[in-house]
Amino acid sequence: MKTKFNIMLDPGHGGEDSGAIGRVIIDSGVASYDVHEKNVNLAIAKYVRRYLNQHYEDKFNCYMTRTGDTFISLSDRVIHGILPDLYVSIHCNSFDEVDDTEPGVTGIETFYYWDDAKRFANIVQRDLTNRWANCKNRGIKHGRYYVIRRGIPESVLIECEFIDEKAEFLNQEIVQRDYGIVIGESIGEYFLC
Repeated sequence: MKTKFNIMLDPGHGGEDSGAIGRVIIDSGVASYDVHEKNVNLAIAKYVRRYLNQHYEDKFNCYMTRTGDTFISLSDRVIHGILPDLYVSIHCNSFDEVDDTEPGVTGIETFYYWDDAKRFANIVQRDLTNRWANCKNRGIKHGRYYVIRRGIPESVLIECEFIDEKAEFLNQEIVQRDYGIVIGESIGEYFLC
């Protein structure tokens, strides 16, 4: 039986690819600032890694496709010289990526391609939506995203809320940390329970 598992965390986007951009309006619309998905994804992934290293150091080797603001091609995200036991791609959703075109759409959803990933998708989706009870549970879904289709069978892509509507929420360090902790706990449950 395997005693230490390899976890690959993939903070989506990076470098010149900012991903979706949310805008936070302050002072009654007088000022605003942008929240870039690539930065939120990276912060959450770093918190997942920190959590796993602090609580499961002897159970997991935790790797990341990027640790800074760099562009990594899709093929390099799945071909990285390490054979992970679980691949977790972390993203924020946006209106232009879904069929819903109405402002105000919210929620968390998790995608898988191979049935091998369905159990983890259910665990992490349940845990994330339990953590934020006011967050819509958009469920787990079969997706055709490159990183989950072309990688190992145990691959998921998590969409952590809609940055269009929840930019200020997603930009908070405590929220990013909580996402990281919950995803880390879900990984622990998946392998150790």
